[in-house]
Amino acid sequence: MMDTYLSLLQTYSGRDKIVRTTGYVSVLLTGVVKGKTGQKLAIFAKQLSSARTILRLFDDIPMWNLTRNWAASEEDRLSRICSILGNIASQVYYPCEHIAWGADRELWKIDSANWWGAGTLCWALSLFFNILRGIRQLFVLRQKRAKLIVQKRLESLEEIGESGSFTKTSIRQCLEKEVDEYWNLLKNISDFILAVNILPWKGILWSGKFGTVKNALFGTISSLVGLYLIIKAQRKRK
Repeated sequence: MMDTYLSLLQTYSGRDKIVRTTGYVSVLLTGVVKGKTGQKLAIFAKQLSSARTILRLFDDIPMWNLTRNWAASEEDRLSRICSILGNIASQVYYPCEHIAWGADRELWKIDSANWWGAGTLCWALSLFFNILRGIRQLFVLRQKRAKLIVQKRLESLEEIGESGSFTKTSIRQCLEKEVDEYWNLLKNISDFILAVNILPWKGILWSGKFGTVKNALFGTISSLVGLYLIIKAQRKRK
């Protein structure tokens, strides 16, 4: 357990997920813990959120490179389109957040509220396209797995050799990818619910209808799933 924790802290994404999870859990606890302790937890969570915002000031170029390569690797056309649209929304999110952050620190004299709102909207759109991509990927993987199962049955009627073993491995890999897509869908849907709720403009779906604790619940779910997926990917590489 300690080795896993240390390995997470040694990567930017792992450290970010730990900080994010700690922040949302702290807010979640404010719904149970009252008084000064609850106030301290809220302050602690706010500072963790601010730390993540500052670190994201340097994320634009790395994220552009990462998302560009990710979209290019998509084989399915619809999945690639969803990835590209999601990537565009993600890239626009960063400058919006940077401008809003600078305005709050009086680095420039503009109203930060609209920029925070624009950034949140971009985040929601990015999540929306990632959800669509995830649903499409599940459909593609199921089709691929169904073809492999038919192929395996045909091979079993003839003779089982290296080809049969390869087909079994391919089926298992498809199943693993499907499971990962389900986890990603849960993470993205939780974040999407959170993102829409914190939009500053009322009347857009469920914006403003959930309280702080409910927001923290969805954020905690998303963060925990993100941590699980990072740990799973690290163990695969070992």
